[in-house]
Amino acid sequence: MKNTFTLIILLFAFVISSTAQERYNVEYDYKTDTFIYQKVKDDGTLEVLEKPKMKRNSMVKIHLKNVNPFALDIKPIITSENVFVEGNKYNINSLFGNLRSNTADPSTIGLNISTPTFAAATENKPTKITRSEASEINKTIANEIKATNTLNKKIITAKDVFIANLTNPNLSKGEIKIQLEIILTDIVPSENTPEDDFYAYLNDVRDDLNNKNSIIKNNVGQITTLFRKELTNLYSNSKNNLIEANTLVTETEKTIKTSLTNIETLQKLYAMLEASSFEQITDYEIVNDKTTVDLLFKKSTFLQEVNIAGTGEVVKNRSIKLYATGGFKINTSVALTLNNFGENSSDFYIDGTNQIGADKNDYFVPSLATMINFYPFAGESVNIGGSFGLSIPITDKITGVNFLLGPTLFFGSKNRLSVSGGIAYGPVERLKDGLQIGDTTNRASNEITKNVYDFGYFFGISFSLFDVKK
Repeated sequence: MKNTFTLIILLFAFVISSTAQERYNVEYDYKTDTFIYQKVKDDGTLEVLEKPKMKRNSMVKIHLKNVNPFALDIKPIITSENVFVEGNKYNINSLFGNLRSNTADPSTIGLNISTPTFAAATENKPTKITRSEASEINKTIANEIKATNTLNKKIITAKDVFIANLTNPNLSKGEIKIQLEIILTDIVPSENTPEDDFYAYLNDVRDDLNNKNSIIKNNVGQITTLFRKELTNLYSNSKNNLIEANTLVTETEKTIKTSLTNIETLQKLYAMLEASSFEQITDYEIVNDKTTVDLLFKKSTFLQEVNIAGTGEVVKNRSIKLYATGGFKINTSVALTLNNFGENSSDFYIDGTNQIGADKNDYFVPSLATMINFYPFAGESVNIGGSFGLSIPITDKITGVNFLLGPTLFFGSKNRLSVSGGIAYGPVERLKDGLQIGDTTNRASNEITKNVYDFGYFFGISFSLFDVKK
């Protein structure tokens, strides 16, 4: 009784330990294209696993690192042998929205952007000037227009390079920001730097453009006053000079507007970069025997917003394999067994002198059995457990149902082959009515025996039919 109680306690402890939930981490780094499987210990430290085998019913944190959402859309597909689990969809559009709509209205992305109004510069009332003074003013206008065009080219280059880096799947968030800061640093002299205060620096660039606009417009106003006076005195070249000056102002205004628009685009893209995450974390519970997480990396839909072709093309495809261990499984099988009761079984007979004799029945009897198999799942190839079954001898001489119980080795996954052996409990012949071997009797041989159940042993091979429980 004490041994039975101890066995029950040990079995209960085994069941509790086999169902206790543990925690695991699976990391995939897109940049280095590497997987790391880790077990989270009770003290919070991580233990690297050589194989992705994890305890059933445990939580797994799938961590994708260095995945650029501007360059890549991820569609994880999770499949298992018996249950499909929907993963978190990773859609950059849900976070960033439409770039074109944001460009038209900065408030749509929640930024507090104050865009200076072009042509808001104060125009001083022109005063009368001499032709020599007008010549100096012309030089000033030419220099400011040249500087404006140069600044515009730098801003366009910065925007184009920023977009190219932003859509590069092999650059991390930090690397993209560093590259942008390097590009912007020499655009205009400023007390602020892109690294320290990106938005303050862009405001300085914006102010510089508006200052250039004010200088040009004020100087052109003064030139216009002179030209108008000369026109009244019938100077023939004054009209052409005035037209040329107004044309330069119009073209320069367009250039400045283009620069301001590109600055707004830079600011919006930078805000999107700041708000973005280059990591994705999904929690998943290991329930089934085998789970595959397919990571399909495609060129993002964001590329359409910046007029880059290739949206939807597959860049990389990787798979995370997760194998569950533990958990109790039960299935049925048909088995062919060999039962032997050894010294506990004898063939009784009556010889020619009416004496009772006996031959030891120590041979193996083939039987057909139905088995119930049970085992903790440890892997796809080999598992160790036990079997309980009922067998019927395949012979006319021996009849009766045998009960079988013993340890079993299971090979394979679905169509399992198992080898078992253990205790057999079945009918054997015994002398009845107090008769003993050597006694003389006038009865027939089938009248001196009876069937009683006793213990023997068996060996068997079985084939799984279907799962009862998983």
